[in-house]
Amino acid sequence: MSKVKLTEIQLLELIATYESSISKLKYQLSDFESTLKTLKADLKLAKAAAKANKKKTASPVKKAAAPAAKKPAGRRGRPRKNPVAEATKKVVTKVATKATPKAETPAEKKPAGRRGRPRKNPVTAAAPAKKTETKAAAPKAKTPAAKKPAGRRGRPRKNPVTATNGAAKPKAPAKQAPAAKAPVKKAPAKKVVASAATKSEKGYKLSDWDNLVLTSVQSANRVLTRSELDALVDKKAGTLKKGMEAKQINAKVSNVLHKLTNKRGILKKDKTPENKTGYTLA
Repeated sequence: MSKVKLTEIQLLELIATYESSISKLKYQLSDFESTLKTLKADLKLAKAAAKANKKKTASPVKKAAAPAAKKPAGRRGRPRKNPVAEATKKVVTKVATKATPKAETPAEKKPAGRRGRPRKNPVTAAAPAKKTETKAAAPKAKTPAAKKPAGRRGRPRKNPVTATNGAAKPKAPAKQAPAAKAPVKKAPAKKVVASAATKSEKGYKLSDWDNLVLTSVQSANRVLTRSELDALVDKKAGTLKKGMEAKQINAKVSNVLHKLTNKRGILKKDKTPENKTGYTLA
């Protein structure tokens, strides 16, 4: 094959790439050398540790404890007794009892009979019984209580003999029943219409302002509108309205009208001929 000809720029680029790869390889070589050194140092340490472990294992080893004898698989609980040993024990105990017999006192047998507390001796039981008989023989004779005769309860009746000895009380004459009266019809009471003077006298006393409004309505003798009533009150007020403004006088009159119409019932609201609301005597 014919060689490919490269230009100067291409050649320079190739040289640069090769140089860079060489420098990379050098860096890797130095890195590998350092890792090799560390690995060799680690190997030495590992060898030294292995030698130390071998020395420890070479020291006298304690005898291993013999494995515990396994119990034969069977029933759980206390082990069965040896029959031969039990037979020999029984023979020895029999011989020992025959050689030295103990003098045993025979136990008193209880007489066969009923269970519970033993019966008392008839001889001893008879003696104290006599004493009780003598004591019980002489009880005090109690006098029987006088029985009350069966009859009505309460105070006993008087003896007829003693009752007749005393002076006979005269009987009171029997009262005669009153004769039935004929029902009397009452005449219906006439309703009396109270005048303004009598109504004003009832209850607490009227104030000066109350009397002023009442007299102004009475003097008019017709239905007065609110404006006409205010004008009349303003004329007759005199000293009552001293130091008071028009609003205060108006409020005072409205309070008086409310009291005399709604609470006392002396005045009432009514319509004028012009169909206006006003006030007049009730």
